[in-house]
Amino acid sequence: MSMDNNKKQIINPECISKKGVLESYGFDFSDTSFDLLMQTRIHRVLLVCSNYDAFMLEEDGRIDEQIFIEYVSLNLRYPPVFVQVDSAEEAFQRLEDENIDLVITMWGKGDMDAFELSRQIKRVHKNIPIVVLTYFSREVSELIDKEDLSAIDYIFCWLGNANLLLAIIKLIEDKMNAEHDIIEIGVQTIILFNNQIYGLTKGQYSPTSYKGFVNKTSPYGTVEEPFHPGELVIGAQGKFFARTIDSNVKLSTEIYIEAGKYKGTSVVEVLQNCIIFNDKVYSYLTDKEEKENRQIILHHNEPMIFGKDNDKGIILKDNKLTVVKIGENGITKADLLVHNSKEINPGIHLMLTNMRYPDYPVAFGIIRSVDAITYDYDVNHQMEEIRAKADIKCVDDLLNSGNTWEL
Repeated sequence: MSMDNNKKQIINPECISKKGVLESYGFDFSDTSFDLLMQTRIHRVLLVCSNYDAFMLEEDGRIDEQIFIEYVSLNLRYPPVFVQVDSAEEAFQRLEDENIDLVITMWGKGDMDAFELSRQIKRVHKNIPIVVLTYFSREVSELIDKEDLSAIDYIFCWLGNANLLLAIIKLIEDKMNAEHDIIEIGVQTIILFNNQIYGLTKGQYSPTSYKGFVNKTSPYGTVEEPFHPGELVIGAQGKFFARTIDSNVKLSTEIYIEAGKYKGTSVVEVLQNCIIFNDKVYSYLTDKEEKENRQIILHHNEPMIFGKDNDKGIILKDNKLTVVKIGENGITKADLLVHNSKEINPGIHLMLTNMRYPDYPVAFGIIRSVDAITYDYDVNHQMEEIRAKADIKCVDDLLNSGNTWEL
């Protein structure tokens, strides 16, 4: 079974003003309480930094104006207001006098370092998230490794771009609202960005890093086999799994729409490049000359065919997927496997998720999309049946049932 997804939708902001466009995608908004989503917002941000850092942030214009422009371009509402201070004393005073929703402090603040400042703020304001922005250097990395980071929610490497502030705000807002929106409202699409690295924490190897991956946390190469999200989803009896890549916007859009319409938990894996710490990790899949030979885009009820000249395909031989070339050894298009994303038996789907280059092309598209009764539906249906058959309909019935005495 899968969790109920009746209220989960993915919206293309460009379509909002076009009457009937969303309906044409097949979305059902009747039970969707959009007004209840993202109830907790960041309205005021306390920015603790030197005047020089503030100047660097505002090199392209005032921070408030930059954030407002970014919000408008993304069709987002409620841009926050930034309050900048350059001393710990003023920061504490602002926190006391104003309703601050987020604290962002720069590395190397003059009268008190960012870590001690964060600890003191957290002692008094336990629920205010704190983010530290640092410069990128080996010295900073070594100092961070020795620090107590318990009071800090996130540390980001800042390269002077104010766009990072927007990303931080949206990350914090998503974290603040995730539990409510998933459990109470029913948002059930999981989008997993896989760049094979822990990029936000300065590039440690991750569970999806390939075996033998060398970096500062695995100087002699990783020894474990990588974790594959598709295996987990299908192995856990998941009913919807899709894969896309960040460079294919058209395919990604199609997948997000179908994931949004699916009644149940849908998982989408996005193969994503990490420019800073793992650049060109998927270059073998995005190479202009070879990507058609190394990718296969799956479509329901269509043959598994790929290649720059559409001359390659997938067949099932000896219970294994096999790559063949059309026209060789008598192979025709009619011999190729036809993709069936609705197949209940997960065998072929699991094999497709596990195809790896260079032995196979990497599978993209909706690999598995099986209709199933959701957990919520079954529980609600069970409760309705019990209520219909129960003799007790109200509290009075309960009080007057079983053994009773009159005094």
